[in-house]
Order: sequence, then C-alpha cells, then structure tokens
Amino acid sequence: MDAFVLFVMFFVSPPAAKASPVWTLHSTTQFQFASMRACKKFGEHLQDQLDTTDTMKMRGWCVNVKTGASTYGVPPPSDSGDDVFTEIRSERSRSKRK
Repeated sequence: MDAFVLFVMFFVSPPAAKASPVWTLHSTTQFQFASMRACKKFGEHLQDQLDTTDTMKMRGWCVNVKTGASTYGVPPPSDSGDDVFTEIRSERSRSKRK
C-alpha cells in the first residue's frame, strides 16, 4: 500500500486577463507514492512544468494516508523527512525551494 497521496488542483486563467487574472478550477487528480520524498519530488516536477506558463497554476498537497492528517492550514513541513503533510504551489518561485 502506498503511504502518501498527492492531491492536485489545476487552475486556468484566460491569456487576455494577464493584468488581473481570474483563476478557475480546471481539473483535479491524485497520485500515490511510497514516501513523502517521492511525493514532494513529483509535485515539484509538476511545478517546474507549469513555470513556463502564466495561464495555468496548480495547488497540491502530499498527505500521509496512515494518519489522515488535515491538509488545510498546516504549517510548512520540516526537514526531518517524517512529515505528515506538505503543500505545493506552482506560484512559488524557484529560489524559495530547497
């Protein structure tokens, strides 16, 4: 059984709304992973793919299936590697990533 799930929401905005975009939920999906590290790495890979466009953003959460921890309003994960939760946002700049 995979211990972690990456829940992802994709948002789109029309190119004409560049000055003041209005974001609309386009789709959702989920991926399963054996470790938090793999979950985060894949989420960051998705982020990198979306960094090239201004019309699509994503929001993703890696959740520990065993604990069922809440994914809303949880602080950023520590570097200990035993995190229950992490949030991944495509609008975050590359320089802020570790």
